[in-house]
Amino acid sequence: MAIVYRSEKGEPLTNAEIDGNFAHLDDRKLEKNVLSENSAMILRDSAGELTHIAIPVSRLVGRLGSGEVKALTAAEVKALLAIAMSDVIGLVAALDDKASNDVATTDDDGLMSSADKSKLDGIASGATANDTDINLKNRANHTGEQAITTVTGLQSALDEKQNAITPDGGWGAIIGTSSKSGYDVSSVTLPELAAHVKAIVDALRSAGIIADV
Repeated sequence: MAIVYRSEKGEPLTNAEIDGNFAHLDDRKLEKNVLSENSAMILRDSAGELTHIAIPVSRLVGRLGSGEVKALTAAEVKALLAIAMSDVIGLVAALDDKASNDVATTDDDGLMSSADKSKLDGIASGATANDTDINLKNRANHTGEQAITTVTGLQSALDEKQNAITPDGGWGAIIGTSSKSGYDVSSVTLPELAAHVKAIVDALRSAGIIADV
């Protein structure tokens, strides 16, 4: 039985109609014990009428898709709460800025290896605090000797070099014009030979093989 409204009827309600209205409300009300036990919630059904559904203890209520509102199972709650990383604004970009779980290299950020951590722990606190970086980097302040064997490749590089030459002294200067041009041995003149000899002597002087003293 639906509620009868005086405004719709246009005249006073009869006693029977008033009783019917109260009976209708009494049928639709929720019992006190339902609410006091927190085991139900008030809803409107598809007809717009108030109704209630039972809610088991420690359960969430919701609607999956276009279904009815009901107490949800754990699996249904998980399905409702499941979201993708792309659904969270800025999450992927923020994670892209973080270091990976790989060990850090000289080129890429990452986690510190146990070997690197041990090396870092082995550096005393304030290890270079006794001097400034400028003085420490100045090679003029480095004293002592270092063996050739401690410099990788130095000995083999020196072995490939020519031994130092002591210039042969006592050579006097040759006056005139030198020449490196070719000539025919069958017709060469003495001045031409002299010019070539001067070119050879000048070259030996420049290379430090001969000298005046």
